[in-house]
Amino acid sequence: MSVKIIQGEDRDITVQLKNGDGSNLDLTPYNLGAPVNSADIKACFVSTGAAIEILESTGGIVVNGDPSCGNITISLSAAQTALLDPDSKDFEIDLLDDSVATKTRIVQLKGVLDVQEQIC
Repeated sequence: MSVKIIQGEDRDITVQLKNGDGSNLDLTPYNLGAPVNSADIKACFVSTGAAIEILESTGGIVVNGDPSCGNITISLSAAQTALLDPDSKDFEIDLLDDSVATKTRIVQLKGVLDVQEQIC
């Protein structure tokens, strides 16, 4: 997966999470968006200028429509994208289940982030 971001601009990234067999990941069992979450989706964008962590539990990631379809949207503000250095970077999206003492990674999606300088 490759995502293009322009520094200093708002960016929504829509992703469909999949199981190992390629079927849609059903997010229903993880109570995402509930007042007391048993799981959280985390997206990390790292560059030499900043490390940005976006969490479902704080509203930066939302589940789109029917949770059984596995669709999420990650929202980055203009202030957040301005912190990323122009260049291609790796990013990852994790779904972590913290209903047990040790957090369990349910799914991990890695991709390439193409950050481009904003042209005035």
